[in-house]
Amino acid sequence: MRKLLTTLTALTLIGGVLLGAPARTLALDGSAVYWISTAPVGEGMDDGTSCASPTHQYDATTDGDDQYFNDLLDDILDDVHELEYASATIAICEADGGAQQVYEMDADTNPESNVEGVEITIAGVLWDATSEADVAGAGDVVIDGMNTFDEEGAAVGGYSPFEFNNADVYIGYLTMDNAFDTDTGAGIHFSDTALEFIYELTLDHVVVNDAYLEEGDGAAVYAAGGTVTITDSTFTDNRADNGNGGAIYVSDAVSVTISDSVFGDPNDTSSGNLSDGSGGDVFVYGGLGLTDLSISNSQFYDAYADDSGGSIAAICAESVISGVTISGAETDNRGAGLYFDDDSGCTTDYTVTVSNSRFLS
Repeated sequence: MRKLLTTLTALTLIGGVLLGAPARTLALDGSAVYWISTAPVGEGMDDGTSCASPTHQYDATTDGDDQYFNDLLDDILDDVHELEYASATIAICEADGGAQQVYEMDADTNPESNVEGVEITIAGVLWDATSEADVAGAGDVVIDGMNTFDEEGAAVGGYSPFEFNNADVYIGYLTMDNAFDTDTGAGIHFSDTALEFIYELTLDHVVVNDAYLEEGDGAAVYAAGGTVTITDSTFTDNRADNGNGGAIYVSDAVSVTISDSVFGDPNDTSSGNLSDGSGGDVFVYGGLGLTDLSISNSQFYDAYADDSGGSIAAICAESVISGVTISGAETDNRGAGLYFDDDSGCTTDYTVTVSNSRFLS
């Protein structure tokens, strides 16, 4: 089983074990560190060791030589593949002085970037990051997919930030706004098709706002296979047209764990997540096997699903729901708050346990 860097390990890498070392001089099959910021690329001894002297400069203003976020990420992942690194940390910096830094996109990141088998850590960091505590604050590092809507409410179109296949992926301490895709996973697309490994997707202190999926499943996050862990994260106003999972869609996973997270906004009834299918907030499908689903200490506000499971829908999922509040969820079919189904494709019976939870109109 491939084991993803834990949150502590990932942040330790950001805090000094790796970030103090030049990325380009590490050994084959070793670890690499990349820095993205608005500062010019470092030279000499300081090359690629900090936000002030990054490996990659974000510059979306230079005529004819723009370097948008997608350009930089593509370059980094190609480098990781070419040099055969076993793990890579990508530190995305806030603005100099601690202000918010928005990284715009002008195309999807390249889904063909082959980082199979690599442990990928992507995290927003403070401008002067030097320790594991120096992660960026809420909203300080923003990836903007650039989607907008016209006066009639139709999506004008934007871009999708992250797509990974058969890799361990940790994403933390950053915000994704306005992601767009015509297919699955506008914000994050993760798949595990390997037979010999179980790969892991971890989202930690991630915010996804206004992701829009024109067709398919999982506007904010789409995951097929592996394991999925989401903690201390927020999902608002995400929408999956003609698909399931307004915010999160997971199929054929070994386990899905969601904790200490918020879906929608308790102070804004228009910020709930929406799905034209099932699972306005979360949709989990166990497939031929059973998925272990755990949702704890989380709040769900004002979700809507056209089919079943206004907030949460799960099929073939051994489920434990604890300390959850679901408020204002609606559906045109079954289960406004929770919907569980023992589909004919499930290989065995399973239990659903709900405790210490509230369901409010």
